[in-house]
Amino acid sequence: MCFHGSIDFGSDNEQGGRVDDSQVIEKTTTKRILDDSDSDDDIDKDIAAAIEDQKDDDDDGDEEEEEVQRSSKPKKKEKEKKKSKRIEADSDDSSVEDSDDEMTEADKGFIVDDDDVSDAGGDDDDDDEEEDLDAKRRRKEQRKLLKRKRREEEEDLDDEDLALIDENTGRGPSKKKGGRLVRKGGQKEDQAERRDLSNIFDMDDDEDARVAAPVKPKRKSELYSDEDSDEADDFVVDDNEDGDVNDETDFDRRARIAKAKEQRKADRSKVRNLGQQYGISDDVWMDIQDLFGDGMDYEYALFPSDGSKPRESYRQEEEDEAEPIKKTVKLTDIYEPSEIAERLLTEEDEVIRLKDVPERFQLRTEYPPLTDDEFNREVEHIETVLLASTPEGSPIDLATETSRQTVISRTLKFFHEEHFEVPFLFGHRKDYLTLEGPTGNHLGHLNRSELWKIYDLDTQFQAVEAKRRSVRTLITDLRTSPELAGNRSIEVLLGDRYVDEMLRTAASLEDIADVTLYLQLYYSEEIKKVEEAKGKRKELKRAIRRTDYEDAKRLGIQAFVSLYNVDVKLFSESMKKMVNLHVPDDLPEDPLDAATKFIVEKSPFSTEQRVIEAGRMMLAQQISVDPTYRRFLRKVYETDAVITVTPTERGKVEITPVHPYYKFKYLKEKPVYKFEGTEYLLIHKAEIEGLVTVRVFVDEEAKLLEDVVKHITNDYTSEISERWNDERRRCGEKATKELIFPAVVKSFKEMLASKATDLLAEECRTAFEKKIDVQPYRHNRSRDDDYYDDHENRTHARVMAISWGDGDPQSAVFAICLDESGRVSSTTKLSHMHNRDLKVKDHDLILSKMRELQIEVLVVGGTSISTKQRLIPELVESLKRINDDTESSERDRRRYRRGEFVVPELVVVEDDVARILMTSKRFAKEFPDFPPLARYCVSLGRRVQDTTLEFATLFNADEEIKLLRAHPLQHLLPDDKLKSAIERAFVNVVNMNGVDVNDAASFPHRSHTLQFVSGLGPRKAGFIINRIGKSGGKLESRPDLIQKRMLGRAIFMNAASFIKIHKKHFKRTNAPLDVLDNTRIHPEDYDIARKMAAGALDIDDVVEADDPSSHVAELMDDHPERLNNLMLDDFADELYRTSQDLKRITLRDIKDEIIDPYKDRRVKFNSAGWNEIFTMLTGEVEEGLLGMVVSCQVVKNFDRFMKCKLSASGVDANLQAIMCPSQRTLKEGDAFQAVVIKVDIREFRVELDAREDIVDSGKWLMDLANRVRDPKYFSLDREEEDKQRKPPAPKPKPKPKRSRTVNHPYWKNCTYQEAIDELTGPSVRNGSLIIRPSTKGNDHICISWKVDEGVFQHIDILETNKDNEFTLGKTLIIDGKKYDDLEEIVATYVEPMAQYFSEARRHVKYRNDTVDETLRWVERAVQSTKRSSYAVIPCPEKPQCLWFIFQHIGKKECQEYITITPNGFKFRGAFYKRMDHLFDAFKKQEQQRMEAAKSAAKQQQQSQHQQGGYPRSSGPSYPSSRGPPGMSMPPRPQAPSSMMSGGGGRMPPMPSRPGAVSAAVPMYGQPPAQAGWAGPPGMRPQMPPQYPPQQAYGQPQQQYPSQQQQPFPPHLAQQQQQYRPQGASNGGYYGR
Repeated sequence: MCFHGSIDFGSDNEQGGRVDDSQVIEKTTTKRILDDSDSDDDIDKDIAAAIEDQKDDDDDGDEEEEEVQRSSKPKKKEKEKKKSKRIEADSDDSSVEDSDDEMTEADKGFIVDDDDVSDAGGDDDDDDEEEDLDAKRRRKEQRKLLKRKRREEEEDLDDEDLALIDENTGRGPSKKKGGRLVRKGGQKEDQAERRDLSNIFDMDDDEDARVAAPVKPKRKSELYSDEDSDEADDFVVDDNEDGDVNDETDFDRRARIAKAKEQRKADRSKVRNLGQQYGISDDVWMDIQDLFGDGMDYEYALFPSDGSKPRESYRQEEEDEAEPIKKTVKLTDIYEPSEIAERLLTEEDEVIRLKDVPERFQLRTEYPPLTDDEFNREVEHIETVLLASTPEGSPIDLATETSRQTVISRTLKFFHEEHFEVPFLFGHRKDYLTLEGPTGNHLGHLNRSELWKIYDLDTQFQAVEAKRRSVRTLITDLRTSPELAGNRSIEVLLGDRYVDEMLRTAASLEDIADVTLYLQLYYSEEIKKVEEAKGKRKELKRAIRRTDYEDAKRLGIQAFVSLYNVDVKLFSESMKKMVNLHVPDDLPEDPLDAATKFIVEKSPFSTEQRVIEAGRMMLAQQISVDPTYRRFLRKVYETDAVITVTPTERGKVEITPVHPYYKFKYLKEKPVYKFEGTEYLLIHKAEIEGLVTVRVFVDEEAKLLEDVVKHITNDYTSEISERWNDERRRCGEKATKELIFPAVVKSFKEMLASKATDLLAEECRTAFEKKIDVQPYRHNRSRDDDYYDDHENRTHARVMAISWGDGDPQSAVFAICLDESGRVSSTTKLSHMHNRDLKVKDHDLILSKMRELQIEVLVVGGTSISTKQRLIPELVESLKRINDDTESSERDRRRYRRGEFVVPELVVVEDDVARILMTSKRFAKEFPDFPPLARYCVSLGRRVQDTTLEFATLFNADEEIKLLRAHPLQHLLPDDKLKSAIERAFVNVVNMNGVDVNDAASFPHRSHTLQFVSGLGPRKAGFIINRIGKSGGKLESRPDLIQKRMLGRAIFMNAASFIKIHKKHFKRTNAPLDVLDNTRIHPEDYDIARKMAAGALDIDDVVEADDPSSHVAELMDDHPERLNNLMLDDFADELYRTSQDLKRITLRDIKDEIIDPYKDRRVKFNSAGWNEIFTMLTGEVEEGLLGMVVSCQVVKNFDRFMKCKLSASGVDANLQAIMCPSQRTLKEGDAFQAVVIKVDIREFRVELDAREDIVDSGKWLMDLANRVRDPKYFSLDREEEDKQRKPPAPKPKPKPKRSRTVNHPYWKNCTYQEAIDELTGPSVRNGSLIIRPSTKGNDHICISWKVDEGVFQHIDILETNKDNEFTLGKTLIIDGKKYDDLEEIVATYVEPMAQYFSEARRHVKYRNDTVDETLRWVERAVQSTKRSSYAVIPCPEKPQCLWFIFQHIGKKECQEYITITPNGFKFRGAFYKRMDHLFDAFKKQEQQRMEAAKSAAKQQQQSQHQQGGYPRSSGPSYPSSRGPPGMSMPPRPQAPSSMMSGGGGRMPPMPSRPGAVSAAVPMYGQPPAQAGWAGPPGMRPQMPPQYPPQQAYGQPQQQYPSQQQQPFPPHLAQQQQQYRPQGASNGGYYGR
């Protein structure tokens, strides 16, 4: 049964408040929530009965209220009469006369004997059950009037009277609140115990309501004193019991009051000093109370009223008969919410504490149950992941698919339906987790790590399924929402099963996010309407901001996108399968002409070019959100991505060879599959710290983009097709490079970091598990015999822990002795251990304590080398003395033989836990009088007694366990991941060895491991301990956990076998104990264990009622080996036939457990190793010293070496004479630097090398770098290049300048960098500008305007005709041109250039790439199209220019500048208003140049033929195979005429070879020698007029290599005919 309800820590109905039905239900349900025997019907009956009882009480209250209302008017008049009489009364203390004599007498009678009146009334109710209603009302009215009269009498009393009454009745002083007197009622000792702040949070033991409620504490005098005071029933009687108060004179009363004040002051002096533990004296504490109060201002909240007399408060001006206001007190009214949450006392904690579900399961995110289809998919998913992460040859790898899925399915059902945790499954369900091979043979069962893996995968899968359900619900809402009926987009969605298939096949959160992006892009408006209809979206009163895609879709640009004829889904499928399934068709019209039809006036799409840009944007967005394409690219990155790391400027300085980041400082193109373990996590951390930049990319990114272009375009070659293909290419590249790549890279980095984090968490779990999986210390003598369990019936040793701390000679040595339970039995301070003359006394004291307390082990720890050099030798000497004394003492020898005395062993343990606990809050509270070093010793001793327990102490609300260092990289883990890993390590170790629950209930310091028992947690563990303490302090049997309502069924099944009940706690009682309660056997298998014991003893299966496990006990004591004779396999088969239970492995476990109950499977305790001791005492590690430069100091000189010590740690060091520095003579006390060449951790000594060529040359640093870096992927060239690069000179600080003020909206007083920062970002549009001061002086200003993202132009303006230094000049000059004001400059200079830049960016030939990328693209375009190609790209180095890059067939790439000016595009000295005009002129110039080159080459060839042969020395010759350099080849016989072309018998001239151009070719920028059109096919003849020549702006003139073409000789003409080009060249194509 699951119970959810609010928890009220305030007062209940017994305290005078009214309880509603929900509170009654809550109490009744809470009382019976763990009672499994009760049915739901019984609970419903109890709840109904409780509600009826409460209604009866409420009816009585309603009748009482009616009576008060009826009598309200007479009471008012009566009150006025009484007030008038009080005014006329004398000043003495005579009693107040009442107008109604009868009422006065009744009042007196009531006052004298209030209880008698109440009892009499009760008797009347019992005797006269049929009394009429009028009599009841009269009695109630009398009670009301008496109460009102009592209040009136209290109002007549002054402050001194009230103080006297309160003092006599034990109430303490009254307090005034808000101008009126508030009386605080007392509380009896039997109703509330004295509580302080610490135990006010303790669990309440009420059987009916397990809700922790604050009980009213004592008042100040009761809190601070042990004396009890009884509260009188009526203060008037107490006040006048010895005599009449009216007879007391004023003098007597004042004397009595003064005496009472003195008594209160004396009582305050006896108050317990709460600040004593902080060193505050009693006098100072009283001063503090005088200044700041004693805390009683909040008495109204701390002291709730009791049930007999409810506390009532009234408004100041409220009338007497008004209804009293009850105040409900909760913990939140008194304590901070953070403190309540820390103590696990919130309402959520209470629900977790009471719910019958494992606590760790409740802390997981709760998901709805899986359907059968989802469950089957989860099984398949987990099987795939396990197979991928399991090595070959393992049981999972060898098992059949059916066996794997069956085992995984059972495990998941155990998690979901039975709520079994991993420790329980691993301990008691192995038979259900057994894997089978193809032949049915058993291969083994799932191990613990595999079960935890399934546990984690289950959580991940349910998160994915929850997200999948939410998206599926969204799709269903879109398809079925009545608000969207008739919507065209929804009609498309109804027939679109693509999104359903993508959602069904999504295997990760990223895949589902892709589907979500797909829906948000196509159906964003519809999703908003659905959310508004369901009330999920609250529209604010502000303008709705739409995306560019939504605006374009709303204005009909989607129709233009359809003209691209790109099927996005088919294109994505083509990329996925690498098969060309997509061939788009072209329109017969130009894209610009087609865009004309979609122009929308007065909108962002008012021109053809803007329509084309919008179309590109929409198609790129559609490609980028396609789930198939995004999954494909993620897969490409997972398999082919490489990582390059580049240090930042700060990283170049900080990351040295000794830095942990150095090994990847210059990492170059390392594949992701080469990363091992947590390597990437360090890179991720370094990037977050800003020391490196990480670039993740695909090695074949260029080839990938070529495939994108190939599958999104067609192979048509017309000019129209080229233009449409260019548009498609732009869309595909934009979607891939600008939209998908950044998102995929970001998610890919997060995925790599997440995987590395999971691996590191597993490594940390393993490291912590290794630290805590250690047995308690066992003395050598007791390891073979049962010294602890049989003889002494103990589980832990008696310990003496000794430490000298930091080894200061002025400090004392502390020796702390602990008994078997870990309690301090003796504390000794040894002040003379370092004094040779007086240390004998300390030795004798140690020996006496060892003999007296029978110490078995001597534990040593410390924080300095003095512990090893001085303390340990002294202790060894003491142990030697005790050995000698034992041999010489007959008494000790007899005790030794009887086992009463053992010679202690000396062990050294690590002190990592002790260093934390010595300053912790828990130890400070447990040992308030101990100095930190004594607490340090206590922790050392307890660690030896039980390592697991001592480590568990750190797992507390303060999370001190995170301070423990078990893995060198654990600081890289998030806090929740680290805590989860540590908790899992404790769960594994604790459940493997069990917890003695009575030990945990008896000793608080041994209760910390109970929270790690399967099914439990800190809340449930605390509840169990509290219940055991309230029910007698001992748990006698495991079934009591259910019978005493400590656990529910599910928790009991999980935890029972891991809770041990040891007989040592019942030595003084005759409690019937079951020996099986101290074994790992689960209570569900007790009957099987008893049958096995009976069978092994060859007796009938007769069970005794009082001791059902007597056969098991007999078998354990006498002959446990008889169990080996049982045929367990047959028994297992019989159990399966009768009850369908799989118990084959369980039977073997039961047998082993009976033979050796709860055998400790942890690693045996050993003293710390030399590496650990060296690190503990010096703070150094061997790896951190070897090869490092350290600071040293000379201690003493010898002939052949020097004795030194390390300055930081004090480790001894030797420096050989041959390794001393040659240029310096070292003396005693001198400091120097040296390299550590050897470390001897046993002797705590190192060898040094101080030679200059080793220390100063940095050779040691190079050796260290060579050891840590990976030579295959570490770029040494980049490192050397950075070393050679001079560090940038520090910029001089600019002199403070007086700020200027210019009256212009664009003016800002900012610097160059501030202007760039202001203009940077996607929110700042191109063309934005800032007018700012210039660094050239006050006669200059500067305009900084944004050309493109990351490209800015700064225009210098000279001011003339200035009135003064700080005013704006009347004449402004830019490059010699004069302007009148800034507005003219903006309108005629800046804005035209911005428009020209915008036109260039919109052109089809514009590419936003780098020079290298564009050169590669042009080269690929020429090779693929066999035509000339060109492109325009930005030039960040020259913001006013663009790069114009082109290449002809067979030629090298060329590049020139295009300058943007206010007059247009300037290219080769000419100005053009449009880019198309510029390109037409360029084509015409290139065509004319090529024609002139051909004509000049033809004329030269003809001249050479006329001369015949080669000229003697006219340029470079052919290779030596054709003759010597500069010489003509000898003539050869002429070839037959049939081999010649034509009838002249001479071979026609060969055309120029590619790459060899005649010297007559003009340079770029010069007009060709001949005009006219004779271009190849594909060139347009419509060319603009010839423009004047010019050199390329900012670029030296380029020309083809000057090489004169030589004609072929006759004997080579026939051989060269095979190289003749076939047909005329197609020439270069220059598309628009």
